[in-house]
Amino acid sequence: MRNTPAEDLLDLLADERKLIRSGDLMDLSELADRKAILAQTVAAATPPGPIAAQLDQALQRNARLLLAVCGGIRSAHARLTALNEVRNGLSLYTAAGERQTVARRSDILEHKA
Repeated sequence: MRNTPAEDLLDLLADERKLIRSGDLMDLSELADRKAILAQTVAAATPPGPIAAQLDQALQRNARLLLAVCGGIRSAHARLTALNEVRNGLSLYTAAGERQTVARRSDILEHKA
């Protein structure tokens, strides 16, 4: 028996969830076009209540996962930016409250374990 567009969308959302959870974010773009087409088809057909509820739940779950991923990426970016700023020089505030940057000496040999 052939799946309905709503069932195909549910399957696609399950695949999307797996990709998000595994960290394969680059592969999400491949699903985006299919997801948009299926979503339009399903919206035009008005699926029955139970499957509409499943779609709503799957969409909300994936949206929460994507928001969490975005937050993690922003946190990682902020952390890397902070580390690079310290690597290039350290910004401090003087007793007078003025910002002062102490440049890192380039002639220091860095030992790595």
